[in-house]
Amino acid sequence: MIKLSTWEQVLSPATLLVILHSMDFAVADTLFNTLTEKDSQLETIALHKELIMDAEILHKALVRWYASKGYSEERAKRNADAYICKNRIKYGFPKNVIDTMREFKKLCD
Repeated sequence: MIKLSTWEQVLSPATLLVILHSMDFAVADTLFNTLTEKDSQLETIALHKELIMDAEILHKALVRWYASKGYSEERAKRNADAYICKNRIKYGFPKNVIDTMREFKKLCD
């Protein structure tokens, strides 16, 4: 197992955030495309559970999906928030990027 100190020598926390941020867009896009094809939130999450690093990524995809279905931006955000709030614990997603990095640090220790 790689110790966190080794990762810190290779990648600074700022670099890790940039990498995670760029991955967010790719994963959110993948989730949106699957939501559009399957039209099922549960099936999409089950299919891509290992890609979803945190609830923020899922939120981006859900808001975009709801908006594509004709919901107003505010309603799309409310629906996405409600779905994530109801299911975040069930699926075990960290809340945001900071929590994702904390989980990563725990795994490296």
